[in-house]
Amino acid sequence: MSVIYDCIVVGSGPSGVQAAQTLVQGGMQVAMLDVGVNQEQFYQQQFPDTHFSQMRKSDPNQHLYLLGKNMESIHKDWKGNQDRLTPPLAFTKELVKEWQTKSPKQEAFMESLAKGGLGNAWGRGAFTYSNQELKAIGLSTHGWSQHFQEIAQRIGVSGTKGIGVDLEQLMPPLLLDKNMQTIFQRYKRHSKQWKKKGVHMERTPLAVQNQPNVERLSEQYWDIDFWSLQKSAGYHPGHTLKELHTRDNFSYLPQHYVYEFQEIGGSVKVLAKHIQTKENKVFNCRRLILCASVLGTARIVLNSLSQSPRKVPLLCNAFTYGVWLNTRMFGRQNSLKRSSFSQLSMYEREDARQPFNLLNLYTYRSLLLSKLIRELPFSFRFSYQLSAIVKEMLVVGGLHLPEGAHPHNFMQLLPCKKSPLGKSLDIHYQHDPNKAKAALSRMNATMLRLRAIPVLSRPTTPGSSKHYAGTFPFADWPQAFQLAASGRLHFTQNIYIGDASGFRFLPAKGPTLTIMANAHRIAKEVLKSRQIDMGELTKTEKR
Repeated sequence: MSVIYDCIVVGSGPSGVQAAQTLVQGGMQVAMLDVGVNQEQFYQQQFPDTHFSQMRKSDPNQHLYLLGKNMESIHKDWKGNQDRLTPPLAFTKELVKEWQTKSPKQEAFMESLAKGGLGNAWGRGAFTYSNQELKAIGLSTHGWSQHFQEIAQRIGVSGTKGIGVDLEQLMPPLLLDKNMQTIFQRYKRHSKQWKKKGVHMERTPLAVQNQPNVERLSEQYWDIDFWSLQKSAGYHPGHTLKELHTRDNFSYLPQHYVYEFQEIGGSVKVLAKHIQTKENKVFNCRRLILCASVLGTARIVLNSLSQSPRKVPLLCNAFTYGVWLNTRMFGRQNSLKRSSFSQLSMYEREDARQPFNLLNLYTYRSLLLSKLIRELPFSFRFSYQLSAIVKEMLVVGGLHLPEGAHPHNFMQLLPCKKSPLGKSLDIHYQHDPNKAKAALSRMNATMLRLRAIPVLSRPTTPGSSKHYAGTFPFADWPQAFQLAASGRLHFTQNIYIGDASGFRFLPAKGPTLTIMANAHRIAKEVLKSRQIDMGELTKTEKR
């Protein structure tokens, strides 16, 4: 006789592990189904053991993780079309092409079957959403400050209270390096005038441990965060999974690709295929929470409930990256101690009725000049010489724009013989290029006034932001393929979605902290629903 779990959570990414932790703490018997590709043991053991500058001078094995043991970071394509995952984090995308087939023209839309999902490679931006943004998503604002704070206590958030993050308990922000200090100081001298123009600059809130902790590594300013999960102070889902593995009422079941669910009576059958044996497996539960990321969850729902191709909406932030030269750093040496994460965030809008655009600012060292050289519109030799001269002046930024639903942006599952499951994801998406150009122009004008000269900007193809939402939006009344406020899929009894699939709007601010808080909130709803069995329902009806 097969085990019947109180709840099955599909996916081990940021939303999955937070939902599971809430359910486990609530006393439920929880199983997590996951493909769970592990980081290669080689990269777990081969990692930098000192700060980046010293490692570059003294480590004879640095090529093994900087370029990869098979030199996989060296691409024939010098136009920058390859993804930017470092070799130690490349496991995040393993098996995806084999199992998560989609149209080649939409390769920028990223999925993961790794243990920890896309949470292995996120930038750790820990932004909270304002009440106005939560309403635009389609949710009540009640209780959200508590949800945010509870997740922040679990993962650790450093920063300062402001537009980016509204939390009462924060760890101190990370140190600014000299490059960022000069920009921030100039902004603060005239901050009142900037704010009147709709420009706000703050420290980037980060899910980075910045205080001594017996269980987590604290920030060491080695600037190697994207080269090692083990040596990074940034939060990733593996931290929560490690804790969950110690609990008797939690089971982690890797190497299972979930492709369908079936509701039968008051229970749910979850159908999965074993990655290695290709054997079909069936798991039984009373509640199911899908946290397979927006695209993965859509595959499961559409495959389970739609016999013919069905279009569902999709949201994705437009993303443009740029490079500036901070003239105040000319001839100066930047700080040796620095982190790899964003240090400053600039929020900008033309008037108070519009949502903010967001520019996250970084300095450039540990991601290697070769990555930047590929983007410059010059020959390799000249780009290399130029980069070597101005490297201490470099400021790199990622510009995100808010995104609402548009009828021309959608996805669907179509029959596909090449797919092991017979279906492939078809995505149609386009951004308004004029909006991105106008926002970038205003950001460039602001950066110029801060003495940073624009030298490069490149709008990316749709999907490059890796911020997705909106496939099954929250609905105020029951509608097919939409969600109740509790996260339950309408016209189902026990199917919940805990990732960003329900968001009707995607602010420019990174969604990961809000996604985790939402998964935590929905798990609480599942805990409430457990108590409403048929006996309790009968008592309620009699009253």
